[in-house]
Amino acid sequence: MYQSSVSGKACEGEFGVTPQGQIVLDVMDDGRGISAGNETRIFEPFFTTRSASGGTGMGLAVVRNLLAAHRAGIMLCSCQPTRFRITFAPGATG
Repeated sequence: MYQSSVSGKACEGEFGVTPQGQIVLDVMDDGRGISAGNETRIFEPFFTTRSASGGTGMGLAVVRNLLAAHRAGIMLCSCQPTRFRITFAPGATG
């Protein structure tokens, strides 16, 4: 397990290797979470709940595309608290 703090928000995660050789990284934070109504849209480009504070909605769309370019993926595992799983294919180098 690792722990980090970015902008005063706590973040922690776990990583491991599956029997198939995939590297799996789970990342969680202590924020307010993602509402059930938004969970299906969070990877859509330009979807944001923070436009008033300058959010563009590009963050998770960019992350997903960068990971895909390296044969990796990201999925939302839970909304409360927010937890993402990033999975890298065996031998994924880009």
